[in-house]
Amino acid sequence: RPPGAPGRGPDRGEVLALIAAGRKIEAIKLHRAATGATLAQAKAEVDALEREGVLPPAHAPTPGPAAPVRPEEDPALVDFVRANRLIEAIQRYRELTGASLAAAKDAVVRLRDRGA
Repeated sequence: RPPGAPGRGPDRGEVLALIAAGRKIEAIKLHRAATGATLAQAKAEVDALEREGVLPPAHAPTPGPAAPVRPEEDPALVDFVRANRLIEAIQRYRELTGASLAAAKDAVVRLRDRGA
């Protein structure tokens, strides 16, 4: 199978090889691409693999309401911005979009300035 093919579990050996080579971020990206896990889930799963040498059971999305189309419609993000909890807002924005830290900070500041 091609590395990182969506909808399939990542090859444990590929992820372990990336971890061993000091390329943990790439291991997380590979795991995300292969499983559809969120950034937080993929990081936790790769951390577990690094610690224990085994991947936890494959990520299974939990049924629930559809995710908002735009990050500024996410209730948790809006609550963080309104409460001036910018670090949590930036983390949530990154979780929703996969944006870089700088891009997420800029977006959250724009939301705050617009009175989100």
